[in-house]
Amino acid sequence: MATNSQKMYNRAKEAGLVEKKNYIKFKGTGEHIVKFVGDTPINGTNFRTGQPEIKMRYVFNEGGDEKTYETAVYKILKDESGNVLKDKNGIEQKRLSNFVESMNQYEYGDTLKMVYTPIPGGPRGYVKIDKMNLREGEEDVFEEGFEASPRIESKKIIEDEEIPVIEEGEPTGAFPEDEDIDVNDIPL
Repeated sequence: MATNSQKMYNRAKEAGLVEKKNYIKFKGTGEHIVKFVGDTPINGTNFRTGQPEIKMRYVFNEGGDEKTYETAVYKILKDESGNVLKDKNGIEQKRLSNFVESMNQYEYGDTLKMVYTPIPGGPRGYVKIDKMNLREGEEDVFEEGFEASPRIESKKIIEDEEIPVIEEGEPTGAFPEDEDIDVNDIPL
């Protein structure tokens, strides 16, 4: 028997009041094999503060469906107490987010394996990304006695506070009303 929520959803869907949003969620959803389709910088909104922030909207193809994932371009740096660090001019200190930095290694059309990986001892985690395909001119790495397999990119060790928190739920911008911006217009 259908719940009242299910009945209401079905009625709203039939009336055209339900917008299908294909957001990719990593936390608790297992491994995703996706093709990297595109990325676009946008003016979005920080879901915690409600303040505007520059985001990167990624588009992936998973199982024939186009899905989007949004993340902040910059991570605001904080001290051990959680206070925002500022430079001598009072400007918040920031660094490029780890997800954006990781995606720098990949080209449009690359097939990627992405999986949310929790950090032991806490509620935080990160999205581990491995490339599944080879580009022209790249070679498989062979070890004696092993079959050919896609090359796995080496990963640097990062500190806990550098890892973006991936929250459950929809992206933080007002998709699709967010405004695309030129990557050269993003302040450093």
